[in-house]
Amino acid sequence: MTMPEKHLLKAPLRWWRSRGFGIHPPFAYGFVDEVVRERNAYYAYVLLHCVAADIRRLLKVNRQEKRSEREISEPAARMLLRTGAKFDWKNALVIGQTNGLAESALCMLHSEFRLFVAGKGPAKVFDAVVAPFRNRISFFSDVSGAVDAYMAESSSKPALVVNHIQDGDEAVVTGVAATVLACDGVVVVRNVHKNAGCSRLDVHLRKCLNSRGAWFASGKASIFVGLGYLPSQHYLINLPL
Repeated sequence: MTMPEKHLLKAPLRWWRSRGFGIHPPFAYGFVDEVVRERNAYYAYVLLHCVAADIRRLLKVNRQEKRSEREISEPAARMLLRTGAKFDWKNALVIGQTNGLAESALCMLHSEFRLFVAGKGPAKVFDAVVAPFRNRISFFSDVSGAVDAYMAESSSKPALVVNHIQDGDEAVVTGVAATVLACDGVVVVRNVHKNAGCSRLDVHLRKCLNSRGAWFASGKASIFVGLGYLPSQHYLINLPL
């Protein structure tokens, strides 16, 4: 049976769990109810919608080639915003630049939020989109430099968002992801079904949280929560990431 077929067969379970059914641990149910299923408007939704519209316009004007691993939808950016708000992120490390929407969503968490970005995206579009937050974003051409700078500044509740992993960076990304979880942090892995490095990282982090913490996975993206006091809990749910 192929992976797409397995993903399709589990669709009813993901739909059921995404509505809170069959989830009994208070933490897991609260995450699904407050983050995954949240329907109330957040403070940054209007601004985020404007940024998404700007990206569509800029991509059309600049006629840049679209790369699927760099695209992130508005619902996915909203989900990222809600996740950061839920865990009170002060800063975050992003591996694999997007079109700017994910980075903008994170910077909208609060006015003092700091972002460390490793990787190169579509420059003209990205630079224009993140211009309002430029003074709070540190850019690195290599993953190792971004990891070192982030870990030196992040004192508590570390956060890592992995959009895609380039060849040669997998060992470094895997190491920092494990460190983030060991420090009671949160790791978001996107494009699990498109990027081989992200797929292997997803499998590795599930093993890391075999005896503690929680993870939520859709087959396309996963969220790993390394809170040490949590008994092991994991669920297949629909994540709009």
